Amino acid sequence: KENNSFEEMKIIKKYSKLINGENISEVMENIRNVTNELYKIFEECENLEEITCHAETPPSMSWNFRVSNKDHSWKKVIIYVPEKSLEAYTDNYSNWYASGYRGYNYFFPIGNKAEFYTSTNGNEYVINRTTQKAILSNGVEKKNITIPASVTVHSIQFPITEISEDCFYNFHNVESIELPATIEKISDYPFGNCENLTLLTVHATTPPATYGNYNLHATESFKISDSHHYAQRTHLVIHVPSESVDAYNHSAWKGTTNYIYPMGNKQSIQKISGCKYLIDSEANYTTLLRTYK
Repeated sequence: KENNSFEEMKIIKKYSKLINGENISEVMENIRNVTNELYKIFEECENLEEITCHAETPPSMSWNFRVSNKDHSWKKVIIYVPEKSLEAYTDNYSNWYASGYRGYNYFFPIGNKAEFYTSTNGNEYVINRTTQKAILSNGVEKKNITIPASVTVHSIQFPITEISEDCFYNFHNVESIELPATIEKISDYPFGNCENLTLLTVHATTPPATYGNYNLHATESFKISDSHHYAQRTHLVIHVPSESVDAYNHSAWKGTTNYIYPMGNKQSIQKISGCKYLIDSEANYTTLLRTYK
């Protein structure tokens, strides 16, 4: 493809083969200061699953890096980069890892071996055979969701240590989610537009790492015009191990709409007659949280 931005870039395989989807894994090497069209070069690559980039400094670009299918929908891809550059590629301000694309771009050090895997119940994972850990990239919507502690692939158990961005996004019917003790990290906005989610149970004794305060809140969307919706935080009861309540309350898990209690306690959030309440059966009190017009 003729494009001036390719003057600063060397791609080992021919770009035409990428467009035709003939290669599952392609290697980019010696990319220097690609400022215009890099984010577009992998459009309509529906068979592309792996990219290896040897550049130690993440190549710059004018927009967020993505791979797309023929219909231009975003596509999940595994990206291998130099181990010492992994933090730079996955920085919050990197166009390679910008919010909205974290659920599609998965970064690993060169030399690791990762792959996508879908379990029989429909959960989608990214398996790292080198570290023998798994990322939950997409769950399956239902009223009550329980994420297992591990997933078995070819007789090998991979503990589930991370929840990907938008993992439960637009799960309008989910009311409760339970996460295993193996979870170490949660990416951006996993509970976006989960307006009926009121209970989150986390078995991890150490609060899983996060990208910030806002992303650990469930949100609900309000229509303000025919073409615009406004998303705001909704209220969430979070049950954690009793010995970890203080740690969660002093972390990003604590927020203005999150209520953290020990497991086994009986708290619930309910909508009654146009109002939302926090009902605490243990303390025998009720708190008005929000009214709806």
